[in-house]
Amino acid sequence: MSFAQKETSNYSAEPISLYEFTTESKTWRYCSDIDDYTLDGNVYIGVPASDSGMSQSGEAEGDGITITLPRSAEFATLFQGTAPAAEIWATVRRVQHGEQDAPVHWIGTVSGVKDVGASKVEITCNILTASFNRLGLRLTWGRQCPHALYDRNCRVNKAAFGVAVQVQSLTGVSITAPGLNVGNGYFTNGFFEWQLESGLMDRRPIESHTGNTIVVLGTADGVRVGDWLMVYPGCARTTAVCDTKFNNLPNYGGIPHLPGKSPFDGLK
Repeated sequence: MSFAQKETSNYSAEPISLYEFTTESKTWRYCSDIDDYTLDGNVYIGVPASDSGMSQSGEAEGDGITITLPRSAEFATLFQGTAPAAEIWATVRRVQHGEQDAPVHWIGTVSGVKDVGASKVEITCNILTASFNRLGLRLTWGRQCPHALYDRNCRVNKAAFGVAVQVQSLTGVSITAPGLNVGNGYFTNGFFEWQLESGLMDRRPIESHTGNTIVVLGTADGVRVGDWLMVYPGCARTTAVCDTKFNNLPNYGGIPHLPGKSPFDGLK
């Protein structure tokens, strides 16, 4: 029988939900069946999983979904401390037992995770179309550069400025590592990346930098002594820094000589 026939059957339907969570560096897959389920060569781990079901209210913000997983699931353990900084995509598929036809039932992004008792977590997800209603930022005239460092408008090659260092010591908000002493403030407003034990690449912003120590904006939760970090410098968004630090002045997005007087103020 085809997926459609089983889906509408009163007696032959054996529906299984497949849940996939994806970041730029790692993917986790689970299914609501007792046993693992293999689809297109990918193994979905069988766990006591469920969801709140898809709704079509006409308001995208209200059409989210809540997925329930065991607290012991590897994906759920990522949120037992500081949540990952990376955006996480959630895809829900429905499949009939023994079939390989698994249409996408729902897709969106993870917005939060909370514990439910001692054994379960609820993963709240926003539907993809919810982002379509948000107003986009408009590029305006200004003295400082509006581009995000290393993005497609800035065009600075991130890989050319990364510095690999090994954590020597840390506190709740500061990290000390040999190799960071390249000039006070060099990494201020930058960020660092490192690989968690799960294999996920996480990222944290840097608030300030002095000598061999950086202060994390937030906490250094998840970082361990001995971990290797890839640290990237920040930008003050001025022409001087853009030119001398990154040699990127042709791509500077600001207008440093913008007049302080508006042409619409009238003649004075």
